[in-house]
Amino acid sequence: MGACFFFRIGNPILAQIRGQNKSLKEAKEQLNKAQEMAHLGNWNWAIAKNELWWSDGVCRIFGCNPKQFIPTYDAFIKAVHIEDRAMVKSAMSSALATLKPYDIEHRTIKPDGTERIVHELGEIQLGIDGNPEYMVGTIQDITSRKQAEKERLNITAQLEEVLLFNENILEQPPVGIAIYDQSGQSILANRAIAKHVGVPKEEALKQNFHHIESWRKSDLHDKAASAINNNRSERTTIATVSTFGKPINLSCHLAPFISKDHVHYYS
Repeated sequence: MGACFFFRIGNPILAQIRGQNKSLKEAKEQLNKAQEMAHLGNWNWAIAKNELWWSDGVCRIFGCNPKQFIPTYDAFIKAVHIEDRAMVKSAMSSALATLKPYDIEHRTIKPDGTERIVHELGEIQLGIDGNPEYMVGTIQDITSRKQAEKERLNITAQLEEVLLFNENILEQPPVGIAIYDQSGQSILANRAIAKHVGVPKEEALKQNFHHIESWRKSDLHDKAASAINNNRSERTTIATVSTFGKPINLSCHLAPFISKDHVHYYS
C-alpha cells in the first residue's frame, strides 16, 4: 500500500513572500524615480558573454523603450556621437587592460537626432581566474550642466571684454577720474588723477577721502559728503596742495551712482 503526502505552504509564509516581493517592487520604483530625477542610470556588462543590461534610467538617456530594446555593446557604440566613438572605445580598452576605472564624458545621439552629453563611470570586477568578468557602472546626462558652464564662460568672457574696454576708456582722457565707496575708500583711480596729485596710481587707490588733508582743508570734503548724503551731483573748484605736497588747481565734479545696491560716487 502506497502513501501520499501533501504539503501546503502556510498562509503566513505566503504573506511574507508577497510582502517581500512588494517591498522589492517599491524599492525598484523608488530607485527608478530617483534616477529619473538625477538624469542617472546604471548598467552591467558581462564582458565574456558580451551581455549588457541597462536600467530604465539608461534607456531614458539613450531615448529607447526598455520593454522593446535589447542593449548590446554594439548598440551602445552606435548611440555614441560618431566623433566620440574612437575616444569611448579607447577609454573602454584602457580600463580593461589596466583594470583602472572607466571615466569619460562624451556625446550621444538619440533616435530622434537629439544630441546629449553624458558622464560615464565604470569599474572592473574580476572572475575567479583573475580576468575581467564584469564591468558595472553609471551614466548621467550632464547636458544642462555643460550648457550652464558654457554660458558662464561666455558671460565671463564678455565681462572681461567690457572691463577691458571700460579700462581703456578710463585711462585715455587727461581728466582725472576716481571712484569711492560709501565709506570714502578709493576703489578705482586712473593714471590721470594720479598724475594730478603727484602720486603713483597704486597709492591713489589706498586713499580714503575722509582722511585726505587737502580735501578737509578745502570745501571738497563737504561737497563729497553732500553728494552722497543728498544723492545729487556737486561741483567745486579749488586751489590746494595735494597730500603729497604738489600745488594743484582742481575743477571737481562729484556724482553719486548706485552699483549692486551700493552707492558710490566718482570725482
